[in-house]
Amino acid sequence: MNEEIKEKLKTKIAISQIKNEEEKAMNKKGNFIFKNIGIAACVLMSLTGVVFAGSKVIENIWKTPEKVQISSGDLEEITKITEESKQENMTEEKAKEIAINKLNEIGFNSNIVGTNHYKEFDSNKIWYRFDTEDNYEISIDGQTGEFFDIWNNNRNIQDTKKYMTEEQAKELANKYYKLFGYKEGEYEITDVQSVNNEGNDKGPGFRMTVTYNKKYGDVYNPYEYISITLESKNMEMDMFRVDNIPFDNNEVVIEKENIDKLAIIGIRRRGDYLGIRLKKLIEEKVNIDLPIGAIDINLYRDDLSTLSEFPEIKETDIPFDITGKSILLVDDVLYTGRTIRAALNALFDYGRPKRVSLLVLVDRFGRELPISSNYTGLALNVPEDQYISVRIKELEGEDIVLLKDRN
Repeated sequence: MNEEIKEKLKTKIAISQIKNEEEKAMNKKGNFIFKNIGIAACVLMSLTGVVFAGSKVIENIWKTPEKVQISSGDLEEITKITEESKQENMTEEKAKEIAINKLNEIGFNSNIVGTNHYKEFDSNKIWYRFDTEDNYEISIDGQTGEFFDIWNNNRNIQDTKKYMTEEQAKELANKYYKLFGYKEGEYEITDVQSVNNEGNDKGPGFRMTVTYNKKYGDVYNPYEYISITLESKNMEMDMFRVDNIPFDNNEVVIEKENIDKLAIIGIRRRGDYLGIRLKKLIEEKVNIDLPIGAIDINLYRDDLSTLSEFPEIKETDIPFDITGKSILLVDDVLYTGRTIRAALNALFDYGRPKRVSLLVLVDRFGRELPISSNYTGLALNVPEDQYISVRIKELEGEDIVLLKDRN
């Protein structure tokens, strides 16, 4: 680790400790406010994933923040359906036929009275959206012809004083699940989220979202799901959505012309060993010596101020320039996403890669940040009172994934 990065980390630790002490002092007075610009900038940059070096950088970011804004006119232009996009999608008439068939299948009014089609801003895919006489809106994927979602656009369907329980939400969601033609055991409920006046995301609420994931034996695919949002006022559906990204073990596909830009970085303490294995597997297929490194994320954690004064720090070893590289970031278990966020912060202290892809051995759900893996070995829905323990030969003498109780 070079001296410049060490200085950055010292600054981060110092400001984190100042923030912690300031919180304690202000909490005693019963009124917490930011009293110094360094702390405020620390929080701002933590949220945006920036690791900083000193007061000058803090001052610049604080005084002249960058802003990116897309006006409604710009958005309308980049989502406008073009002749080129039409060539890559089915016709509106075909999409309308699919929408009507779906509405008839689930017993909804299939009289189409309006449209609201648009093109994805970063591709040529067209989303055909049709409004029904009963004020529902149904979406059809213009490239696959698959039903995507249906929304209840009727007003006054929400009553914030009336709650439903999680069990009521599951029972109601299962009714719609069967209505839409899905078989028992094909998908399984993996999460129930609540919107309520208490600000909790669990427990009773006036709006509930029930998520199902596709099952393959005992394995769940986190990217193949059904999401059903329910309102308590009339105990009815507000939204039904299906997203189908098939479970194919997410093979790593590397184009020959890009192999020289590929590099592997493992997150210590097991991701680095998994990275070494991956390097050997790839080199068996391609005659090239892949750059490999290992990164320690302890000093980049967002809970640094709550750790002991001297957290255990392992060595970061990246013996090559990552700028312009396609990095495969490797870890054993993906859970809340906070470890990966810390790894990305650490990684960008060493350069600016062309892209970063995440490869994990196990995805156990429970995300607290909008982070997902590009390549997943095993996806498991694990209750909060249990955890995943990965043991590998290099450290524990065996290769095994264990599900354990926290107590």
